Amino acid sequence: MKRAKIALVGGGQIGAVLAFLSSLKELGDVSVFDVVEEREIAAGGRGASSSSAGCMPQGKALDISQAGPIEGVDSRVTGSNQFAALQGADVVIVTAGVPRKPGMSRDDLLSINSKIVSEVADNIKLHAPDAFVICITNPLDAMVQLMQERSGLPPAKVVGMAGVLDSARFRTFVAEKLNVSVQDVQAMVMGGHGDAMVPLTRYCTVSGVPLPDFVSMGLLTQKDIDDIVQRTRNGGGEIVNLLKAGSAFFAPAASGVLMAEAYLKDQKRVIPCAAYLTGQYGVNGLYVGVPCVIGAGGVEKVLELQLTAEERNMFEKSVEAVRSLVDALNKTPHGSEAAASAAAAKKVLLLQQQVLLQQHLLLQLRFVSMELPLCLELPKQQQQQRQQQQQQQEQQQQQQQQQQQQQQQQEQQQQEQQQQQQQQQQQQQQQQQQQQQQQQQQQQQPQQQQ
Repeated sequence: MKRAKIALVGGGQIGAVLAFLSSLKELGDVSVFDVVEEREIAAGGRGASSSSAGCMPQGKALDISQAGPIEGVDSRVTGSNQFAALQGADVVIVTAGVPRKPGMSRDDLLSINSKIVSEVADNIKLHAPDAFVICITNPLDAMVQLMQERSGLPPAKVVGMAGVLDSARFRTFVAEKLNVSVQDVQAMVMGGHGDAMVPLTRYCTVSGVPLPDFVSMGLLTQKDIDDIVQRTRNGGGEIVNLLKAGSAFFAPAASGVLMAEAYLKDQKRVIPCAAYLTGQYGVNGLYVGVPCVIGAGGVEKVLELQLTAEERNMFEKSVEAVRSLVDALNKTPHGSEAAASAAAAKKVLLLQQQVLLQQHLLLQLRFVSMELPLCLELPKQQQQQRQQQQQQQEQQQQQQQQQQQQQQQQEQQQQEQQQQQQQQQQQQQQQQQQQQQQQQQQQQQPQQQQ
């Protein structure tokens, strides 16, 4: 039986833990990709796609492989600086991007990380178009939207890792406060992956007992619950402030592996994640954190919980925060390109549907004309008029079909031209980076001789 392949884009701290956990669980062979190479680190190069400096994927992959004999696992772990490492991946987990620093919000990362995610999406489309893609890069809600629009993958095959992590933090804080096992605590966090997230205390239980009941039992106060909710919302920022450099990586990696395992093993797990909504919860065309069923089909179902008026109000505010973030993304060069590409694809699909509908109507007209009851014995003149009308209708429909086909061809040509322009721009950027590196090396050589 062929092993599954898990490709990790970004070999920083989250990527390394993802690789190690995937190997321990023997989910499949692991390929770690990162743009950072030894010469780039030595020269103070970009390294912008990783969450820490010095994250050469080959070294980390070799280190993890050598832990295999100790842990008794046979997963093959490799590292690469080429996007070709994504080829044929069953799951792609994207962590590439600049990490948060103290005082920096997830939204501050929008402009920088949108460029990185756009390049990653283009290469996923090229090398792993059938993969299940899990996006972890912040700001999560905007980046997963960009990933889907830019790659063109089905929305059910592109998800954002957010609710799993936020719910885990919620569970941790509840367990600490009540001094119980985290295994007995279940929680649900919805909405965006930011300050407006919605921890649902009514759906949080401890061995089946709803969290609000602990207030009536005198084991918690409402202030305790409110403090836990607020700490959950600030969970990522709390870790950023404590680490001083970088952001959380163990819990995010564990969350990503849980989602990948649910997909690869078709577990049908109910997992809160950022999923593309098509009318659920009154939201359309937006990635928002909601409970989903994850299986071999990706996001196989979105579960719609019955929310109270207060919960609904908080959820709608969270959705608006996500929408504002996506609107800001669409104002960036890479975000606007992805949005335009997605809109063009939808327009082409609509035209194709219209053509099929017209062809269906044309067949119906022909069928009706053949089945006209002969017993009516219409005068020959009326029959000729009817036939002429039918012929005119058919000609008009054929002309419309030709016009629509021409429009489709023109739009496809425009898309191809845009893609060629984007490729040329990327090549120019790469050439500029190479020239900069050569200049840096030339500057270093005289210094070394001195």
